Formats: sequence, structure tokens, C-alpha cells
Amino acid sequence: PLSLQPGSAPVRREGAPSAPFWHPSPLPPLAQRGLASRSAMPSAAGATLKRTKTAQPGLPMISESGETTASEDAEEGSAADTTELDSDGRPREVAQFEAPAEQKRWLRAYTRLSKTISLASDVPISEQVRVVTAHLERTGCRKYNQASGTHEMFPLTTSPSTLGKYGVGVQLYFEFLLSMALLFLMLFLVSMPMMVYNSAGTLIEDFPTTSDASRHYKLISYFTLGNVGSCPVGTCGTREALRERLLQRGDPTKVMDIAWIFGFVDALALVLFMSFAAVFHFWWVPRTIAAQDDKNVTAADYAVSVTGLPRLLPAGKHASYAALLQHHFTKLLRDAGVEEENPVKEISLVRNFDGALAEFIYQGHLLHDVHNWELNRTKALDAERYDDAKWFDTKVKRLKQRVVAMENSLEKHISMSDGHRQVCQAFVMFNRESQKNLILRRYQRSGSILRRLLFQPRDLRFFNRPLKVEQAKEPTELYWENLDYPMVKHRYRMCLTGVVALALILLCGMILAPLRSVETKIDTSIKAHDLWVIRRAESEGGLPGSQCLRVCEWSVSDNIDCLSADWTITRVWGQSDTIENAAGRNDTCEVAYTSAGCESDSVARAWLALDLEKERSVRCMQVYQPTDKAAQELEVYACHSGDFGYDSMSSDDWFKSCTRMMNIFPSEREATQVQLDGTCVLPVDIEAAKQALEEVSEGAEVWADPRVGCFCKQQAKQDGTMFRLP
Repeated sequence: PLSLQPGSAPVRREGAPSAPFWHPSPLPPLAQRGLASRSAMPSAAGATLKRTKTAQPGLPMISESGETTASEDAEEGSAADTTELDSDGRPREVAQFEAPAEQKRWLRAYTRLSKTISLASDVPISEQVRVVTAHLERTGCRKYNQASGTHEMFPLTTSPSTLGKYGVGVQLYFEFLLSMALLFLMLFLVSMPMMVYNSAGTLIEDFPTTSDASRHYKLISYFTLGNVGSCPVGTCGTREALRERLLQRGDPTKVMDIAWIFGFVDALALVLFMSFAAVFHFWWVPRTIAAQDDKNVTAADYAVSVTGLPRLLPAGKHASYAALLQHHFTKLLRDAGVEEENPVKEISLVRNFDGALAEFIYQGHLLHDVHNWELNRTKALDAERYDDAKWFDTKVKRLKQRVVAMENSLEKHISMSDGHRQVCQAFVMFNRESQKNLILRRYQRSGSILRRLLFQPRDLRFFNRPLKVEQAKEPTELYWENLDYPMVKHRYRMCLTGVVALALILLCGMILAPLRSVETKIDTSIKAHDLWVIRRAESEGGLPGSQCLRVCEWSVSDNIDCLSADWTITRVWGQSDTIENAAGRNDTCEVAYTSAGCESDSVARAWLALDLEKERSVRCMQVYQPTDKAAQELEVYACHSGDFGYDSMSSDDWFKSCTRMMNIFPSEREATQVQLDGTCVLPVDIEAAKQALEEVSEGAEVWADPRVGCFCKQQAKQDGTMFRLP
């Protein structure tokens, strides 16, 4: 990275960098640990084991004379690399690796690590903490205070543009967070009217399935569209009733009257969000990148990425790959009029390690773990905690076995030098930004593979291979371990992932389709009954006139359009009297029936029963009422007259033996469809469930009748595990 003195001005881009911007070897630190030493390793057979006082028990060392030593602690209770524990947890001397080859591989792996980093633990902890803290302050996200000579943390008021020197991605990240905060604040203000209407509704409390939910879920639901409007129990059994529900109880405004406000607010919020996405992506990001590029000097300002290179050069030239590539770009700059002696500052080649870099990194982590567990083992032995020491010793053995196993798989890469590896990609750094821009302009017409193969000039090719040259990314944005991953394998994995995902979707569809076809169908057809009853809905209980029911005409039909049916009506009877001829068109609406509660102080809800000559399946009915005290909602029941007589209907328990239908809302202009309650919104009594069991036809599923299913769900919700669903 570019090195700047604290407080100094950035280097001008036309000046040559004083130090390499790009790491000469594009390997991550842990991978360098795995490849740091390729020199001949001393053999394990000639290794001299010495009992040396050291703070690194169990780790081999290379002496100044080149001999390999295995360090051990001579004091009592210590453990060395050749120390094992017996069945009682006591240390005993045995060979760590029986085969000399395994010992050699272990020493070779550890030597590479010890030559790259220091594992010395004889440095006091306080000194190690001080060094690490100083390194963190020097390299972390801090600003340099010239007055005090220290590195200080940035205040919370720091603007995102100030953090642009750490990379444009850091600046864009914080700008994106700030922009999203402002955007969601705007969306919150825009959606406030919708939230007010939603919170004023009672739909969550009106349905039993949601009214018994926990407070947490109900609190969230209060501000959603699922709560808008008011729908007392049983009043929204049909889609028409749900669509025509009131906005609030006692308010004549319907939800449909203000639905356009919801649509407008939703559309406005969507437009704001999409506009923000378009502006941020197509305008803000390019503008920020350009501004950050002009303000901060980074390695990418001078570098280009080169792909399409030949993986291997002809015999005798591959070892000089970097020099030949440097000569190629130098010649292009010479032809363009650049007279600088060495315009190419640095060539960094991405070699093909065949995915071994990640394995080297993992091996470095394993070697670290071995060191840490051996320290823990030593401390446990010093404290005479032999059980813990035995467990630590087992961990060390397993880790060392994994290191040796990985060493076997990495044998080919360890013995191969960089000069013999294939080249996948290259990063070329120039002395001046103008030189980089000149090269980018020369290759700007070679973006697509077809144009490179057919139209790229010969002087732009490298060993007759068409090149693709692009602006290089920042070194910190590159994942070095994956740069040698072939594009063919990358696309193969993408295709494989897509095929597997598609196969899973098809498999789920193949499994769900048969299950859906064999599931129990709910039979909502209307069974034949000879006694049909209507009464004022429970939602009107307690309201003025709720105990009174006046009817001018009441007609029933087996057609959903309420076309006239030639049915013989035996009688129409009510709570206190019997009316022989209440059915039939009455144009003057002279009241044919008046319940007893209309002339007394009765508090019972008025009802009216229609007795047919034989059992019929009623699918539609029309009820005409006087306008002064008309019921807005009526409950409908289907009964069998043989189950009880007139006297039993005088009590309040008669409806428990009947089948409950969805509530109807009488209208002077429209017929009302009669539907069986299959939503389980209305309560089902046990007598009605028993009646449903008796009506189940032979061979049919018992649970197909919604009265049985709803009763079971009702009991399961009420009694919990005492009553289980089938």
C-alpha cells in the first residue's frame, strides 16, 4: 500500500510511486506461511533431540548449525513433542511419530510456519499486548493527531466522504446506510395515514382465530391491512360481506370508500423506493467513485487487470513471464509516445495453485492450534491437572495427524516453484495514472470475447493471445485464494446449482401434488332439512329493537338466484304465536309476522321458523322487513322438525340441535345465498356435531363435514392436548 507520512499531502498522481503499490507475491499471509520455505528440510533420522529450556514445549526448532531439534521442558511436570501421557494422565516418553516420513513432514510443515512468523512465547504478555495495540492504532481506522503524536478514533460526526481513503466501498457503505435511514423515514411518513386507519380497525379482535393470539402478534397485526375495518363475529362469512364491511363500528364509512387512499399511498411508497434505487445505482455510485478517485491516492489508480493471458509460454520463456509481459506493455507505451525509461512499475502474476492456497491457509491455522493446545497441555501439567493434560494431548495428536495428512496432499505444490506454475491473471502497475489510462484506451474496444478474437490488433496481443485489460480493483477487495479458480469451473458450479435448485422445486411439486389430491375435501353442500329458522344476530344483542323481528315476506329456494320454488309450506311460527300464511308476496308490506318481543320487555332475540312439507336443501332466501326496525343481520339455522316441537323451541337451547349457516344480511334488492359455515368462525355445539355424524353418508369421511371439523378445532383450541385433532 502507498505509504504516507502522517499529516503529509498525498502524492500527486503524475509522480512515480516511491514504493511498490501491489504486493509482489499475491498470496495472503497465511498462505505465505505455508509456502515460505521450499529449501531442503533436514531429515528426521539425523535430527538431534536436545532437552532445552524453552517456553514452547513440544515444538521443533532449527538450530544455527542447521540441526533440527525438538524442544522440551526439563523441569518436572513439563511435556515435549516426544511426551505422551499414560492411562493415569502422567507424562511418559514415547516417539510422537512412529514413521520417519511422518516426522519429516511434520517438521517441514512447522518449519515453514516458524520461518514466517514468531511463535516465541517468552515475551511477557504485557509487552505483546502493547505491540499489538500499537499496531492496531497505526493500521486501524483512526486519524493521526500531529499535536499529540497519537492515533485517535474518528468521532461519530465523521462524514462518509472522510472515510473514503480506506476505499470507496467503505464510503459507499456508510452513505448507503445514511440514505436508507432517510428513505425509510420518508416511507414511514408517507404510510402514516394507512397505519392510522389500520390501527383504528377491529378485524383482529373480531375473528376468534386471531382474537386469542398472543399480544406480541396482535400488536404487530394492529398496524397492518389485516386489521382494517370492523367485522363483528359472524358478520363477514361471505366475500361480499367482507368487502362491504365498515371502516369503524358506528361509522357508516365503508372500507371500500377509502381503498383508493391505501392504493395511492402504496404506489407512492413504491415509486419512492424504486426512484431511490435507480438514483443510488446509476448516479450516486458513479459520482462517488469518481469523486473518491480524484480525492484519494490508492493502488488501483495506477493498475490494470489483465486476463486472457497464455497459461504457459514456450519452453525457456515461462520463467521470464513477468519480464516479457512488462516488455509488452512498455512497447505499447513507447509506440504511443511515452519516453519514460521504465513506465511499468510492477508486474504481479496470479499463479495457478489449483486451490492449494486455501489449504495452505487452513494448515497455517492448524499449526497455530497445535501450538496453543501444547501450551495448554504444559500449563495443565505444571498445575498437576493430569486429566486436562491428557485431553489436551489427545487434541494435539489429532491436529498433528491432520497437518501431516494435508502435507501429503500438498506435496506437489510444495516442491513446485513459482516459475513453473501456470499464469491465470496479472496486475500491471504503471508509474503514472496517465500511462494507465493510455493502456485502457488502447484496449477499450476489446471488451467482448468475439471482438477480441476477431478484431484485436496483433500488436495488442501477447504471444498471439488476445488480452482483456480492465481497471484493477483495490488489493483489499480481491480474494486472492480464488483468483486462480477457473472460469469454466465457476460457470459449471453456477449451472449445477441452478439445476439442483430446479430439481428440488420439481421434486417438491411432485410430492405436494398427490398430497393435495388426496386431502380431505370439506363438504359445504347444504343438507336437506324441513325446518329453517332465522333470528337476529348476536351482534345486535342489546341494541334497541334487538328483541323484535318483523317480516313482510320470507321466501326460500334451492336456486342460488332465489328463483321461485314450488314448495309447500306447512306453517311459519315464532316465539309466542303461529302464523299460517306468512309466506307470499306482500307489496304493501303489511306485517305478516311480529315477534312477542315487539310488544313486551322480552330480552330474548326474536326468531322465526319456516316449516316445509318435506326436507329441502335451501340455497337462497329473501327476507323483506319494514324499514323502521329492520334487522341488519340474521342468523340462519337448518333443523329437523322431528327433533323437537314448538314447546322445546320456546327455550333458548333449541338451536344447539340445528346446523349453523353463515349469517345473512337482508336486502330489498338482492337475494341472499345460504352457505354452510366452513370457516370455523362461528361456534359449533356438541349437539350439532352429533347431528352431523348421524348425517354422514356411508363411505364418506367423517371429517368432511365442517361441523365436525370445526367442533374438533374448537375443542382443541379450548382444551389443548386433552383433545387432539385426528
